[in-house]
Parts: sequence; structure tokens; C-alpha cells
Amino acid sequence: MAHLPDISNRDATTSVAAAIRYALKRQNIEPVSLGAQVDIQHEGDRPKSMYLVKSGWIYSYALLADGQRQILFLHQAGDIAGLADFGVERVSCSLRSMGGCVVLPIPITAIATADFLTPEIITYFLQKSA
Repeated sequence: MAHLPDISNRDATTSVAAAIRYALKRQNIEPVSLGAQVDIQHEGDRPKSMYLVKSGWIYSYALLADGQRQILFLHQAGDIAGLADFGVERVSCSLRSMGGCVVLPIPITAIATADFLTPEIITYFLQKSA
């Protein structure tokens, strides 16, 4: 599987990394630092953002009927947590930081605009969702 570019690398010459950095800057999206075991969203919430993981790890989980947690996805730097819930009324899983991490919360309202969704960013999202 091809490794996608690190968007935080200022020396990246790829059009994808440059397009994502530019779109984030245009939307004034600032990194958010999270401590260990911090819930970012809860199953059943209305989706507000997708989270581009800049560093650290986040996991998606669902609560089972007996109260146990089932981990569904692990998200590392460069991944987009919450991408699977784009366009839904309620999110299907919770998101939690594993340890200290930094995320870029991309508001759903920003993602749905033509200013944000350039062909390069659409390609990046499609590759990440595969």
C-alpha cells in the first residue's frame, strides 16, 4: 500500500500535501493537543468535525450491550478519524486518544465547500477511506 504524504512536512513537494495545508490555513484550522484517554466524540453525537491526526494515535470504538468497548479502527498520523461518518445524521462510533496526540479538527461545514474540496483533497480522502 502506498504511503500518503506527511502533510505537516513543510518540505513536502506533493500537490496533495500542499493542497491540504493550504485548505487548512484558509479555514483557520489550528492543531489541538489532547492528553491520553480523551474522548473526542461519542457514538450517537451529531458529526461536527473530522479529525486529521497530526501526531499520536486515536481509536474509534463502539460500546457493546454488556458495556464493553470494541475497538473498530486505529488512526495514526496522517489518518482522518471520523471520515466514515461524513454525511450522516449521527456518528456510528466514539473517538478517543490513546496517548498524547495532536489533531486538526476539520469542521464538516468546511469539508462540504468547494473551497476545501479540491481534486487533490478529494483524492486524499478517497485513498484514506479505501
